[in-house]
Amino acid sequence: MIPLTLGRDAPLTEEQTELIDQMLVRVGRQSIVARRIASYTPPQGLGVEVIKWDEIVERGDAKVAMKFTTNYDAVNTKRKTVEVPLLQADYKIDARALASSRRTGEALDASNAEAAAYQVAVKEDKLVIVGSDGFNGLVDSAPAGQAVVGADWDTVANISADIKSARKKLAAKNIRPPYQLIVNPEQRIQLQEEKSAGSGISVEEYLLGSYLRAGQIEESETLTAGTALLTSAPQQGHFQVDLGVDLTNTVVQQDGLGNLSAKVWAALVLRVKDANAISKITGIS
Repeated sequence: MIPLTLGRDAPLTEEQTELIDQMLVRVGRQSIVARRIASYTPPQGLGVEVIKWDEIVERGDAKVAMKFTTNYDAVNTKRKTVEVPLLQADYKIDARALASSRRTGEALDASNAEAAAYQVAVKEDKLVIVGSDGFNGLVDSAPAGQAVVGADWDTVANISADIKSARKKLAAKNIRPPYQLIVNPEQRIQLQEEKSAGSGISVEEYLLGSYLRAGQIEESETLTAGTALLTSAPQQGHFQVDLGVDLTNTVVQQDGLGNLSAKVWAALVLRVKDANAISKITGIS
């Protein structure tokens, strides 16, 4: 917890603070899909307001020669700059709940803080996976040339065909396996169907072995139904999340009656180094 507390000293005990911090870790691990599909930098601090990087816009072929030559066109980049936003949700803790927890030694009811943490988690997923509030996510960053028009996934063969088409788009831009597939929950249900009658193998199992090559499949409600993403695996580094401050609880104010005003917040932004590592599949039914 970042000590930005105002008002009375130590409005939360060490035990109460630890309880909320443990809850934040749990919400981060269980609820934020973005943290499984993108690599995150270590926290860089609240003072990091702007991120700058070089985005790859074109890759040429390497040359073979007996002497050193100059080939500046092998990789062309464009300088990008993006601000790091604050994601935040406010909540209150009643003075009597605080007093009761101190008096009895029972754990503080942190449901308000947990609800606020969940709202920040949902916003983080939206920001990273889709895009939100003027910031591009993976969906917004996918190039038009990497797009695939999907078909009816109730027909099993169409699923493999759409994933194969997206994979070809990635491979053509030298984006190699492993890949990851991110789908809406509706499409995840369609992936549970058997690849063929009596095979005992689901479409999902087949894709993991044949098309994703040791990659993964994740689902997120932030994706619109009928939309999926096929991307490089997070460890390949084609995109990442620059983390300023991880999920944090801060007591902002304590009023004269002892009620606490607090907020759960984080600071982060998606950085896409090579947008060709993202293929968007739309029109799935």
